[in-house]
Amino acid sequence: MIRRVAILALAAQLLLGPGSPAAAGNGARSGTVPVSIAVAPVAIALGLSPSGAPTGVPVHARATVTNLGSLTLVTIELTLRTPSGVTIVGAATQELRNLRAGRSTSTTWKLCQSTAGNHVLMVDALAIDTAGRSWVAVSNAVVLIVTPGTKAC
Repeated sequence: MIRRVAILALAAQLLLGPGSPAAAGNGARSGTVPVSIAVAPVAIALGLSPSGAPTGVPVHARATVTNLGSLTLVTIELTLRTPSGVTIVGAATQELRNLRAGRSTSTTWKLCQSTAGNHVLMVDALAIDTAGRSWVAVSNAVVLIVTPGTKAC
């Protein structure tokens, strides 16, 4: 029994050594670190129309961007991320300009699917406000349900 207590005391000393706040009076230090967290003023909602289709049948992805901040977003670059088997007809990245505080706007991408299955899509955003600050945001994930079809992209 004494051996177990000694082992527990040794383990406690190792865990709560002189630098530990729990080891009061053993040279422990305390202090504060100021932290500032800035939340991106950009919200992105991604949707599909329709939410599923056979291969080769076009689907449209629509991203609605909302400026939740107090400054105008001068530039917003939206990039649709797609897995292999889903092709974007046109550019993956679209640029929006001058989205005023409290306002929303939308953009769409035309998609063509060559592989059946469940495909996850998301939109990444890089926005710059009138103060020159850069903000990054990511949309919700949506699942594109693709069934086998007879058409090709």
